[in-house]
Amino acid sequence: MMSIPDLFDDPSTESRVVIDGHGRACLWPACCPVPLGWTTALCPAPYDEAVAFLNGHHDRSSPAR
Repeated sequence: MMSIPDLFDDPSTESRVVIDGHGRACLWPACCPVPLGWTTALCPAPYDEAVAFLNGHHDRSSPAR
């Protein structure tokens, strides 16, 4: 059985930082469309860069799945 990678925590993928209507930010896989009502705070970037941006600018909340 093949393991399916978790796109929300895979350091080999590009991620973006998105913000919901309440100002909460989270990482979002670059390959997935931004959910309605969320805005992009950081365009697709390497995972580590997105995490650094998120940690430097916002409190991380759980990804909205």
